[in-house]
Amino acid sequence: MKKLEIKLRHFEELETIMDREKEALEQQRQQLLTERQTFHAEQLKHAEMKVRQQREQQSQAAGYAMQQHAGQAVPGRMLPAGGNGQSNMAARHPGAPNGMYPSSQPDGVAASQPGPPASGHS
Repeated sequence: MKKLEIKLRHFEELETIMDREKEALEQQRQQLLTERQTFHAEQLKHAEMKVRQQREQQSQAAGYAMQQHAGQAVPGRMLPAGGNGQSNMAARHPGAPNGMYPSSQPDGVAASQPGPPASGHS
């Protein structure tokens, strides 16, 4: 009987140790699950941010291309008749660079006003 009691105590101790290890493993499993979820959420957030940036770049490029195609280099500027973005101010003031022309100032100082872009790229 004594041998049986010793064996039973030994098995009870082993069972207690195994229960503790089982609890520790379950905690580690939960922690790993949480870390995986966090990792995947960060990956998804990063991917979404990258896609958003690519879309913004594409829309900016498309907007710029549309402006160039329409000849509207600066929003709000009126284009001369013909709509090609070329100014006839350079013809009136041949010495003025890039379509810039002097405005009259009372003290004789010439101030420049920009004209439309000189490049005819589209």
